[in-house]
Amino acid sequence: MDLRGGGLHWRLDPKQLFLNHGSFGAVPLELEQERQRWQRALELDPVSFLVDQLPGALARAKETLARFLGAASAGLAFVPSSTYGLNELLSQLALPAGSGVLLGLDAYNATANIVEYWAARRGWTVRRARWPLPLPSTELLLEAYRRELAAGVELLVLDHITSPTALWQPLDQLLPLARSHGARVIIDGAHGPGSLPLELDKWAAAGMDAYVGNLHKWLCCPRGSAFLWVADPWRAWLRPLVISHGANAPAGELSRFQQEHDWIGTHDPCAYLCLPKALELLGLAQPGAQQRLLEQRRSQLLAARQQLQQALGRGDAPPLVPAEHVASMVALDLGVCDPLEVYRFFRDRRLQVPVIPLVPHQTPSRSFLRLSWFAYNEPSDLELLAQALREAASYFELAAWG
Repeated sequence: MDLRGGGLHWRLDPKQLFLNHGSFGAVPLELEQERQRWQRALELDPVSFLVDQLPGALARAKETLARFLGAASAGLAFVPSSTYGLNELLSQLALPAGSGVLLGLDAYNATANIVEYWAARRGWTVRRARWPLPLPSTELLLEAYRRELAAGVELLVLDHITSPTALWQPLDQLLPLARSHGARVIIDGAHGPGSLPLELDKWAAAGMDAYVGNLHKWLCCPRGSAFLWVADPWRAWLRPLVISHGANAPAGELSRFQQEHDWIGTHDPCAYLCLPKALELLGLAQPGAQQRLLEQRRSQLLAARQQLQQALGRGDAPPLVPAEHVASMVALDLGVCDPLEVYRFFRDRRLQVPVIPLVPHQTPSRSFLRLSWFAYNEPSDLELLAQALREAASYFELAAWG
């Protein structure tokens, strides 16, 4: 058991260096215990808990989450994952045949699969906004979206923080741009909560229609916990993927949207109920805490990125994305390689760090090493990664793109 990390305690294997918090998160012992506390209450009397106690507990957790997100709780629903939320949204969004759906250059593979699946059945056209990598400026990113939006787009599906290149995309600029071209906007915020301040009501006013985000990554909740938020007009027609008792439950204080999403069949809801405790343990409930965390983490990551670029022999090369687009992760360009082989190289040296291809399941592919730093990591971890990266660069003859 590894007991490092900001006053929290972790079960991470002490014989392995874990530098991949961004994939599936890690749950501190304190939140394991919080989940077990809820589970004990559930098992003491399952009927009383699920029927009588759960509605109030979910409401309190949603109110806490709403304050954290800068959103009214009426548009919030807990869902098992951001991927579940995106499936719900894309499967029910009524766009006519011939509609254009726009993704980013490095859209998350699961997100792109959902879009492509429904596009094939509905007759939509899927396009990509393409920008240069390395990305020298925000304006080139905006211009890539502007160019595609001007060609006619009914829906923009946007990764808040991209997975392969760890690029924080500026919603304050992209949302008005999409609105000016008449496009609806769904945000895949899988990495958003706990990485940077979220202002859902503000973004809704700027043109955002829906946001999905995971609670199990940067907020450390048990896996199987995420949220879906939708703007007011969408609440009238959006249904959960599982239709259950909420569809004809008597009208009460909750809207039909809330009643249906609160009960999608018998399952263990305890991961959702850990959210208030998670915010307390991570110190994120206080005003300004998210912005302070962003600034602290960005400073650490920018220094780490420079050290790793030097390990690759590219200390003077331009970084993959500008400093202002770094939030919770950084990525380094490994050029064209076999991403699985390079990943295994690190894994065999007891380093858990992802190597992500720009084109999924293509070998070779332009690929990126992504560093996800968290509370349990120490400065010495970075030197171990840098040494392994120097060895990998020599062994695989890694070279930057271009």
